[in-house]
Amino acid sequence: MSKNSFLIVGPPSPLRDQYELVVRRRMSDVIVCADTVCARAWLLEADVPAVLVLGAAADNDTETFLSEIRDKHAQVLVFLVGSSETEMLKLSPDWYGAVVLPPDMSAGHLERVLFPAASGVPNLAPASRMGTTSIALDAMEYPLHLGRAKALFESEFLKRVLQRERGNVSRAARTIDSARRNLQVKIQAHKIDVARIRHDR
Repeated sequence: MSKNSFLIVGPPSPLRDQYELVVRRRMSDVIVCADTVCARAWLLEADVPAVLVLGAAADNDTETFLSEIRDKHAQVLVFLVGSSETEMLKLSPDWYGAVVLPPDMSAGHLERVLFPAASGVPNLAPASRMGTTSIALDAMEYPLHLGRAKALFESEFLKRVLQRERGNVSRAARTIDSARRNLQVKIQAHKIDVARIRHDR
């Protein structure tokens, strides 16, 4: 077993296979477990810097498993992926210091999120390990105009935060450390349909 083993937890699926291929491009040692029982054993045996948990785990023990990682393996970075973002957010990723990844993330974007440096080692100090939780945005192309690029980023960022907070504007404002009134102004400026976000959750 090499020094760093990336652990992927989830039942066999095309999504799990895709994520495994992405990780194997950067790390030689990848452990794949269908359930949390197998994953627990590997956490004790190997030096695991990161765990990627697919939401539709083969057992219903995901919350307990995440609590154990937080309490006993605080140095392990946790990525959560679900069949829907709402499904993952029910697990309260803030509590576990987890990074939530959208299920439809492209392989290239996933690789950039998991391995932002050229070292081939997972990012061990994202926002979630510095006291805040992070959100992965879909890969986008931005115009070569600073004002328009900032507006596009801000719009996508606010939509993602509002989805994460299930359309609750007050909670979203607290999450991004903004006054509710300021957030409300930005929501109106970007024409974000909060009612639809609440309805789609």
